[in-house]
Amino acid sequence: MLFCCSVEKTVKSLEQTGCDAIVIELADGIRAPDARYLLGESTVLRTRMTALIVAAQNGPGASKSLDEVYRVGLGNKLGAVTGIMTGAPLAVEEFRLLESERRFADGTFVGVPTVLSPLELAQGKIAKDFVDKWHPTTAASDVTEATAAGDESKATASDVTEATADDESEATADDESKANADDESKATAADETATSVSMEGRKHHVRAMMP
Repeated sequence: MLFCCSVEKTVKSLEQTGCDAIVIELADGIRAPDARYLLGESTVLRTRMTALIVAAQNGPGASKSLDEVYRVGLGNKLGAVTGIMTGAPLAVEEFRLLESERRFADGTFVGVPTVLSPLELAQGKIAKDFVDKWHPTTAASDVTEATAAGDESKATASDVTEATADDESEATADDESKANADDESKATAADETATSVSMEGRKHHVRAMMP
């Protein structure tokens, strides 16, 4: 139990530091006392666990391990089966055959779990796909950040558009003011010219009447 308490304390401590993901290896076998407690009774692990990977040496061993996983109610968190078994294609085929004949939950066939070799689990893309599927909190956070960034971009674009529209309105108003001023100037000049012509005409008329 000392080991179990240490694991639970460590999980809580890492959670408080803001750790994104925690990987715990239970290496003594799924039916060992510590493993049975942590998987079957520990609320610290059971309420925080997002995925479970079972490692086995052969097909029958993997199948019996899954019996325990389903017995403690963690079948819905079974992410994959791996281990030495994956190095022998016949062992993998035997495991899949056993699971296709006997794995039911509430009378419904749950399907054969995913089988991944240790080398496959070490590949970046497969590891990322696994995390995206079984640890959606990180993906949701990325989506939220992307959405927020998109909203900010839209808001900025809207502000720029409104500012541009304001500039265009001001430019239009300036153009109209200039046009009005030009028209007024032209009208004033025309009036002055007409007045000048009229005065000249009167002068000539006066001169013509003088003896």
